[in-house]
Amino acid sequence: MPFKARLQNATGIPVLSLEPLGGGDTARAFRMVTPHGLRFLKTLDGGTAYTGLRAEAEGLQALGAAGVLRTPEVDGVYPLENGACLVMEWIPSRPGSPEECRAFGANLARMHLQKAPAFGWDSDNFLGRLPQKNPREADWVAFYVHHRLMPQYRMAIAAGLMAQSEIPTAEELCQKMAEHTPEVFPSLLHGDLWGGNFLIAENGDAVLIDPAVYRGHAEVDLAMSRLFGGFPEAFYDGYYALAPQQEGWEVRQQWYQLYYLLAHLNLFGNSYLPAVLRLRRELF
Repeated sequence: MPFKARLQNATGIPVLSLEPLGGGDTARAFRMVTPHGLRFLKTLDGGTAYTGLRAEAEGLQALGAAGVLRTPEVDGVYPLENGACLVMEWIPSRPGSPEECRAFGANLARMHLQKAPAFGWDSDNFLGRLPQKNPREADWVAFYVHHRLMPQYRMAIAAGLMAQSEIPTAEELCQKMAEHTPEVFPSLLHGDLWGGNFLIAENGDAVLIDPAVYRGHAEVDLAMSRLFGGFPEAFYDGYYALAPQQEGWEVRQQWYQLYYLLAHLNLFGNSYLPAVLRLRRELF
């Protein structure tokens, strides 16, 4: 059966046409034309596809429910043969002005300033196709070391990407990270906030997409935003006008970028190993 017919059967949505879109490392994306207008379609293969896209949809809804940043309206998540799909609002986009980027930064700060009850999340989810455990914890350093860094290190060892001698112990990580981490409160995080995971809608609103949400230290989103070239400077101006930088943020940025570099090592291979080892030398 052709893919368009299988999609109609799974979703109940009449599909007039599908246009493949670029981008994305683990999923395929399409511009879907229906009798009721345009929709965005994301498909994923594999045994965890439905769980992963359901977690993404729930993350989008949680971010939108915070009330300060826009996310696409989710139509639904549907199982497909050998995978699943996510159907949601189609949002035309354009480059953002400095004023719109400043507003984006200010609104992200407003979201981060809403205090959550505990670190973690209501369920586990994924960073890309990598599992991300989210048990509730009261201690941020313990959460970050045991449920972010150590799983990625263990994955790298299992894949032969790193040797045991290249990896600190959990105790060493906790002790060293605690030296640079003040008492922080849990904030709702996008969780994977690089330049490809937001857009500026035609009306100027910033729109968050492709999240890996949990409740953590707000600086995590900022660290990820700087990892691959950074956002426009106006974004940071808007953010820090409401939530000023705290002493030691440069060192914590390295700690938080380490998680994403380890994830990229596990996803894409040895090209990320030098950056991981460089951070190990600088942090220790």
